[in-house]
Amino acid sequence: MNLREEHYVAEADFLGTLRGRVGWADDNVLFYGTAGLAYLRARVETSLGGLDLDQIGNEDSKDVSAVGGVAGVGIEWGLTRRFSVKAEALYLFFDEEDSLADLIEGCAPGVEECLPVGTNFFSIDDGFVFRVGANWRLWAPPDSGADSVLATHGGPAAIYDWSGFYIGAHVGHGGVDNGGVYMEDRISPVPNPAPIRLGELENYGLLGGGQIGFNWQISSFVLGLEGDLAGVDWDDLIVDLQIPVEPQTVALDLDLLATARARIGWAADDLLFYLTGGVAYLAGEFEGVTIPGSKDVSAVGGAFGGGVEWGVTRNLSLRAEALYLAFDDDTSLAGVTDEASSGDHVEIDDGYALRLGANWRFGPEGALQHAAYRGDHAPAGTSTGYEWTGVYVGGHLGVGGLVTDGIYNPEVIIRRQDPAANQAIDLTGVDNLGALGGGQIGWNWQVRSLVFGVEGDVAAVDWSGEEAEFAHPEDVMEFESDVLATARGRVGWAEDDLLLYLTGGVAFVDAELDNTRNEGGTTKDVDALGGVAGLGMEWGATRNLSLKLEGLFLFFDENTDIEDIGSEGDPGDFFRIDDGFVARLGANWRFNPFH
Repeated sequence: MNLREEHYVAEADFLGTLRGRVGWADDNVLFYGTAGLAYLRARVETSLGGLDLDQIGNEDSKDVSAVGGVAGVGIEWGLTRRFSVKAEALYLFFDEEDSLADLIEGCAPGVEECLPVGTNFFSIDDGFVFRVGANWRLWAPPDSGADSVLATHGGPAAIYDWSGFYIGAHVGHGGVDNGGVYMEDRISPVPNPAPIRLGELENYGLLGGGQIGFNWQISSFVLGLEGDLAGVDWDDLIVDLQIPVEPQTVALDLDLLATARARIGWAADDLLFYLTGGVAYLAGEFEGVTIPGSKDVSAVGGAFGGGVEWGVTRNLSLRAEALYLAFDDDTSLAGVTDEASSGDHVEIDDGYALRLGANWRFGPEGALQHAAYRGDHAPAGTSTGYEWTGVYVGGHLGVGGLVTDGIYNPEVIIRRQDPAANQAIDLTGVDNLGALGGGQIGWNWQVRSLVFGVEGDVAAVDWSGEEAEFAHPEDVMEFESDVLATARGRVGWAEDDLLLYLTGGVAFVDAELDNTRNEGGTTKDVDALGGVAGLGMEWGATRNLSLKLEGLFLFFDENTDIEDIGSEGDPGDFFRIDDGFVARLGANWRFNPFH
């Protein structure tokens, strides 16, 4: 969320770690712990970059980079003698505090000491990372043979065939740039208050969906057509505080991306390198939060990019893909509210989508080809020795956090004659990273190497924090979250005792705002119901016991009116739980009727 007034902006653009690893290898599966040093490059700058009067002669940015520690766990799966993929969760330990005494922000023109600048500071505490990666070993044992997964599984030396229909799914990250104006004709005694500039919206986030396509292969050339549809979580807010007595909040929520593209590629046996291009469609909604009103927003443009796809079996392939999204569309915002102007509009400009996917190809003899190709000799009905079918229960521990937005009591955000009267509480990021722990119950059903399942879990969480008034730090609002619960489906691919899976469903977080430390303050439930999606790797340590590492993204977009939370509440005060993230390590005990 962006606050349209003078404020501080913190940015981090680089994270590096140097770690040791110790693990336990079970054939081609490595379960490991890791720890070492971490470095985060970051800076804090003033919102107007030294251009306002109170910044003349003062610094406008400061380096606040931090060095700390890192510890975590991971699972790595050797697909060939040289190539492996991994899922890893890291916790970052920083305890860095830097003085901001030289950055004076928020003062009225001509007033140099409206705040106790000597006590201003910025701190970097803890953080966490969940990531999926791939490694290529530069040295392999002499008996490595061909580096194709086909050879390592004893299958015949056959040329991979990319022809045929396929369907699949993908997850990734992306977003678009924005422009435009809102309330262009707004008039106020405050100099130059209008308009709200929509270029400050930052619509970037996760995406997930499915695709369908067809390939023709001629020698090493592969031609294809593909269509895909994805839900996207590209939303952002602007709280405009240019007019203290009339603050405005607007939001742009983009929720759907579709493309239709041609593909042309070069196949090197079970590896396909390709270029792709076609048309793209993006849709969402512009919303006035403070003054209710909304309008559908959409854009049509182009999608161009490329990727690499790897045939794991005759039918299953995995891929990584990057697309450049070329949009240049305007949508008029006239009529969204009575305050909207005839020239108000929102622009959707260029963007990108980075995604990982999996495809299942339908061949005329897909099942027979799969068995011969992989050299599998498991009993009928399954292609792996390990059996994932059955009911299971388990527990998990991890770390997570939420992204929050909101503002309380903004109508006196700045009084030019008395800046110390600032009583607003900015609720952006009022929560903190914290631990979680709980249990899960589920059921798996296995068909050859495909595993389908359902799972429910509940966890106690400690994602609590507080924010104070800018000039009255004793006036504090507290945020507390206690419970996270999800109900999800799972679909995965089993390679003997290793299961790689995608998961998605619904999520619920139980939370509360406590304003009792302010005049006339009360508490209020701010629970949120939304979606959840993620991926994980699970390793069968024994026939009944398995260990897993999982990353989940939580999709909330829950606004709560908090005007009634205290005597200082104003119309338009709100609190929103937006998104969240969880990385966790778990163990399951399976009640398998077959063993």
